[in-house]
Amino acid sequence: MNKKELGFECEKAIRFLNRHMLNDGWKKPVLFHSMRVGGHLFERGYGRTIVIAGFLHDVLEDGADISEKVISAEFGDDVVRIVKANSKDESIKDKQKRKEDVINRCIEAGEEASIVKAEDILDNFFYYEITHNEGELISHCVPHTKLLLERLPKSFTDDIFKRLRCKMNEVY
Repeated sequence: MNKKELGFECEKAIRFLNRHMLNDGWKKPVLFHSMRVGGHLFERGYGRTIVIAGFLHDVLEDGADISEKVISAEFGDDVVRIVKANSKDESIKDKQKRKEDVINRCIEAGEEASIVKAEDILDNFFYYEITHNEGELISHCVPHTKLLLERLPKSFTDDIFKRLRCKMNEVY
């Protein structure tokens, strides 16, 4: 898929997000966050599956009346696999176990899902730094980064993981 075609797919994903995302009482503007994650992945030259999953990575947990089936019909099973891996399991009440679960599922789903998670974390760092939210940097960004980097298989060699390590070294 060329950049022009991918651009149209991104537009489709953004329209999908606009129809399905909620923004009631969240710690950050979730639609804007999702657009930045997908946009950064597009700018860095990732393929369709990763880019579209980047746009949609939070839609299952923050969306209204959305299902895996709906996402699959619009964007395919590979996108759903990555989005599902990046979605928190709210039935897990212990926050630490919930963090571990999402990181483990991203790694089990493969490097593509872990790339999306890394970009998600990098954008969270960006947002909480510009809003001077030290609490979220320490309680959200740092633990997710540590878990991902500690558990990352050696076979996952994408440059985004180096960028995440550098960001962690700047902050922690």
